[in-house]
Amino acid sequence: MLARRLGQQIRDRRSSLGIGQEALCAKADVSRGVLSKLESGRGAPVQTDVIDRLAAGLGMKLTVNLGESASGRAEERLRQALRRAELRERHLRIALELCADPKRARADLRRALQQVDLWERKKSCSPSYIDGWRAALAGSPRQAALAMTSFGEWENAMYQNSPWSFRWS
Repeated sequence: MLARRLGQQIRDRRSSLGIGQEALCAKADVSRGVLSKLESGRGAPVQTDVIDRLAAGLGMKLTVNLGESASGRAEERLRQALRRAELRERHLRIALELCADPKRARADLRRALQQVDLWERKKSCSPSYIDGWRAALAGSPRQAALAMTSFGEWENAMYQNSPWSFRWS
């Protein structure tokens, strides 16, 4: 991936300067085959001294960024926090609805439990996750509402894959 990106940058810089491959190869003491493969993204990994000579021949200064910027990481953390808040809000809204309309709540609880049963049959969730949701959905609609809003430290994990997705899909 790095060689492909470097090859593209070298090709772009060479083209913008109007330098042909042969001229750059002569200036950098690199074979034309190596440069051609590097620029096309088809080559094997290239030694760093070859990259250095090509960059010097183009007047480029290469830097390596091994990770996302701090602002990019902060932005991603904010996106994740927003997603967690949205999931929490959805589940709190469902908990309120369970208390407000017990008749509909019983049918919805059965459907949510069917989803948990499906996870168990398909082994698509861990047993502890399945047990957690099954326990939360047991009992009266009011008890289920209380349980759904008190997962504690497991709340973020429990809301990631919800048996209530049928309510907002």
